[in-house]
Amino acid sequence: MTRSAWTAPSPKTARRSPPVPFLPQLQSAFGLLALIGLAFAISEDRRAVRPRTVALALALTVALALLLLKVPGVTAAFSGIAAGVDAVAAAT
Repeated sequence: MTRSAWTAPSPKTARRSPPVPFLPQLQSAFGLLALIGLAFAISEDRRAVRPRTVALALALTVALALLLLKVPGVTAAFSGIAAGVDAVAAAT
């Protein structure tokens, strides 16, 4: 039996990379671009895809996300709806 030359680093010598605060957003953006690229790649008529329409749809998506997540009145309304759904689910 031969002994492996590789040994695991001790916890004292192992270095941790610092956390990257924007990594989840970067991963989401990459995934979104990958989905758009995949849709473009498998489309039958690529000339029919208008970049302006795609950009407008993305801008509207971002605007809706900001509205739902950052506007206190909208957030409170959806919290109330969620509480109502939870109450119905608990009652059944």
